[in-house]
Order: sequence, then C-alpha cells, then structure tokens
Amino acid sequence: MKKLKIGKEDLLSSKKHGMKSMAISQKKTRYFSENIVKKGKKRLKQSTKKLPVSSIPSNIPASECPKSSHTLVIDKVKSSVNAMLRYNEEKSTKKFPSLFMDEKQLIYLTVECIKIPVMPKRNFRFCLPHPLVDRSSDVCLFVPDLKKGKREDHEPTKEYYNDILQKNNISGISEIMPLRQVRVEYDQYELRRRLVDQYDLFLCDGRISGHILHLLGKEVYRKRKLPVPVDFRVKNLNEQVEKAFSKTLMMMHGNGKKCSLKIGHTKLSMDQITENIMDVAKDLAEHYPGGWTNIRSLHIHMQDMPEIPVYISFKSSNEVEVPVVKPVVPKKAVPVEGELSTFPGTSVIVMPSGEVIVKKMKKTKEDIEMDISDSDWEDFDSVKEMDSEKEDSDDVEETSKDGSEEEDEKDKNDDSDSNENGYSEHLTEAAENAYLNEWSMKWNEGIKSMEKEKKRKMKNETNDKEVRKKKKKIEEQNETALDTIKQEHKNLQKERQKRDKAFKIGKKQHTVLKMENETNDKEMRKKKKAEQNKNALDITKQEPKILQKKKQKRDKAFKIGKKQHTVSKDLEVPSFTERKETVKQQKGNKLKHKSNQSATKKKVKVL
Repeated sequence: MKKLKIGKEDLLSSKKHGMKSMAISQKKTRYFSENIVKKGKKRLKQSTKKLPVSSIPSNIPASECPKSSHTLVIDKVKSSVNAMLRYNEEKSTKKFPSLFMDEKQLIYLTVECIKIPVMPKRNFRFCLPHPLVDRSSDVCLFVPDLKKGKREDHEPTKEYYNDILQKNNISGISEIMPLRQVRVEYDQYELRRRLVDQYDLFLCDGRISGHILHLLGKEVYRKRKLPVPVDFRVKNLNEQVEKAFSKTLMMMHGNGKKCSLKIGHTKLSMDQITENIMDVAKDLAEHYPGGWTNIRSLHIHMQDMPEIPVYISFKSSNEVEVPVVKPVVPKKAVPVEGELSTFPGTSVIVMPSGEVIVKKMKKTKEDIEMDISDSDWEDFDSVKEMDSEKEDSDDVEETSKDGSEEEDEKDKNDDSDSNENGYSEHLTEAAENAYLNEWSMKWNEGIKSMEKEKKRKMKNETNDKEVRKKKKKIEEQNETALDTIKQEHKNLQKERQKRDKAFKIGKKQHTVLKMENETNDKEMRKKKKAEQNKNALDITKQEPKILQKKKQKRDKAFKIGKKQHTVSKDLEVPSFTERKETVKQQKGNKLKHKSNQSATKKKVKVL
C-alpha cells in the first residue's frame, strides 16, 4: 500500500508541474511566432522596395527568352544511373522470379520547370543515339489505301509497300496495316486497346498522320504511342526509317510543371543510357520553352521505383521569366477581311491565329455628299433620341405634304422649278432618317447585349469570390483543427513521459522494499539456525546420561533373565516339540467326537 501512495503523490506533482510548463511553452511559442511574422513582413516590404519595375518578370515569348547550354556532368549522371540499376537488381532478386529477369524494363526521365509556360498542347520528339527499339520489339506501319472503298481488298496495298521496304533494305517492321484494315477490323474500343498494347512502336505515312490518330482513339495518347510520321516520297528512305526508330516522345501542355519521356531500358548499358540523357539535355536546352534556365530538375525512374535526381537547380522563380509559346500557324492560313454590319464605317480583319482587328473605312462619295462624320454616329447612344427623331420626321413629312398641295393649287405653271427642288430635298431627308433609324436600332441592340454580358460576368465574379471565401474559411478551420490535434498529441506525449517517470520511481521504491524484506528474512534464518545448533548441543550433552541409564536397565534385565533360566531348569518345563504334539492330540480328539455325533444323528433320521 505504501508503494501506491507514493506513486499517486508523484503523479499529482508531475501533472501540476507539466501544466505549468505547458502554459510557459505556449506563451513562448506565441511570442516567437509573432516576432517571426513581423520580421517576414519587413523583409517582404524591403524586397519589394528594392526591386525596380524593369526587374519584375513579364510575359515574354519563348523565342525572345535567353537560352543557355546545359550544365550536366557525365560522372554525376553515371553515378545516378548506376544507383538506379543496382536498386533494380536487388529488388528483382528479392521479389520477382527468375523467369521475368530477361524482359526489358523502360526507364523514364521526368523534366520539371520553374515557371509554367503559356502554350498550347505540343509534342516534342528527340532523337536518341541508342534507340529503344530492338530486334525483339514489334513495330507496326500504317499506310494509305491504294484504292478507296469498303469492298476493296487491302492485301495489294500490303504487297506494294512490302516491295518498297525490300528495295530500300529496310528491316524491323513486323506488320504493314492499311487504313481500310483499321476501319474494318478494329472498329470497337477493346480491339483498338489490344492493338495499342500489341506493338511497341507505330510508324505511319506522313500523308495520313492526322487521320490515323482519329481512328485509333484515346488509347494512343494514354500509352504515349503516337505514330511517328515518315515521308515515303524521299529517296533516302532507309535513313528516315532509322531516324524514326530512334525517336522518343514528350507530350507537353501549359497546365502542369512536370512532363516525362522514355530514355532507355534495362538491356542497354550504363554508358549508353548516359549518352541518351546527355543528348536529350542538349535538345532541351534548345527547344524547351524558356531554355535550360527554366528547368528546375531532371529525375530518372522506373516503374514502381523512387525517382533518382540527375540535375537540380536552386534558382528563385523571380529570376526566371514566364515563357510564351505561340501556336504554329499553317502555311495556307490567310487573314480574312470584311465589313461590320453592327458598326457602319468600319471593317474587320480576322487573323489565322484568332486575333481580331477593327479598322475604320475610308469615306465614300455618298458619305461626303451627305456630310456624315464620326461624331454624328456617336451621338445616337440612347433609344429616347431615336424616338424623338422619328416624331420630328413625321411632323416634317405632314407639313411638307400640306404646303406642297397648297402651292400646287396656286402656282402650277409659274413655280414648277422651285417645287421640283423642294421635293428632292424632302426625299433625301427621309432616306437619311430611315438609314439612321435602322443603324441606331442595331447599335442599341449591341449595347444591350454588351450590358447583359457585363452583368453576367459580374455575377460570375461575385460567385467566384464567395466560393474562394468559403474555401479560405474551410482551409483556416482545417489548419486550426490540425494545430489543436498537434497540441493534444504533444500533451499526451508529455503525460506519457511523466507516467513513465512515476512508474520508474515506483519501481525503485519496490526494489528497495524487496531488499529490506530479504535482509530481514536472512536474519531470521540465521537466528533459527543458531537456536537449532544450541538444541543439538544440549541433546549431545544429554545423550551420554541416557545411554548410561539404558545400560543400567539392560544389566538389570539380564540379571533377571539369568534368574528365570535357573528356575525353569529346576521345574523341568516341557520343550516346544512336546507342546506341539499335545496340541495335535487335543485337536484329533475333538474331530473324532464331532464325527461320532453326526453319525448318531443320521441313524435317528433313518429310523
């Protein structure tokens, strides 16, 4: 019971001490966090003051961005490749059986940028000195049909292109597939997926490179097996096919920082993989948006394996400008020009890139005769002016008609020339008013549509702001919840430590009590042994007296026995044998007497 009392007191004291230390630590953390926030704000203000306007990064096209050569070191690349291959060997020996050791596993290179470029979706192809395609790999070639039609056979097209490949000594292509075969035999999704999984690389004639993607579907993009276009009209066809075998694909878009490409496989040696990486780095320095300065890191990895770094840069994002890549415009694209019906006196030019340019047209002879200027078109901004102008025009027409009738009745012969001039002026005014009315109606409709669009945009912006506020509130709540959970975890850890300390103290006290009990037991045993030894000594002292008494008794008995022996001799007592014989005779007599009695009883029964 003493142990328990001591443990409780220790625990209560440790809890009180822990609560005090927790309060002190919370005060310290608040003080330090407030100081850190203040210092951070001061540094941000200083950094923003020091930066001039010209140093702030702006959106600049990628062609104008400064491009530098790569800074990779061959020894470091070799060491990273060696580490990856060794890790793969250890993993394969532990987990995978020996049957799958001969299969090649692809190696990927991931490229991460510092600033995401403003660009459309684009595919980059890099030539490798050591290609990914081997003799064991399967390659498929897509070819256009010689004769178009659903009922036409596609075997002559296969024979035609097979002869072309044999003439140019091209090998390595396992199958030739025309477009008709793709349409007829692979019209379902599952069949297309199997086709994409069946082959390692796809080639196609350059004339059908866009059409074949539409037929194969999304599985080609998912597996990153876009067919490589080849021009069959060139004389050196063998060189072009070999170049297509050595190409790898990197699909890039302006939505994320990372993109990957195939760089080799496990059957290649370490030196061959390093050469592939170095050549790709040269091409990235030239063609990557923003150049080598916009690359944050390069990593190598395999399937189900961690990424191993090859190159990492610690540049700040303020030093790098946002690269802008313009979309590729086809050669046949031409700008289109036309008149604007909603705004007279202007023309519109639509460029191939999608830009719209509005220009003022030169004044025609009609405009010069009517004396219409740009300010006259701008005056008609509201519908009220249009209605007032219509009323004025109607009044003018009525007055002009009445005046003309009276003048015709009075002076038909004298003032014919003056009437003709007035009638022509009235027609011109009516035409102008009608033209202006139509134009103003269209103008007002355009203004109303613009106002509706502005209101819709404002509503969308307000909705977006509300959503952002809600998201911020949720994030703040989550942060506070995480902080509370962390603090509770820390408190629990401290309480556990205190309990462990108290438990250790209780253990020590228990051991001390054990030692005391053991010492007391030893002393009691020693006392018992001493008492036993004393009793044994007393017994040993008393033993000779007892022995003497026993001897005396024996001597007395011996003397008494001698006397009895002498008396028995004098009385002539019978021996043991004589006694036995007398006992036997007595028993025989008894038996005879019983037999005689039984015989007499039988005789009486018979009678």
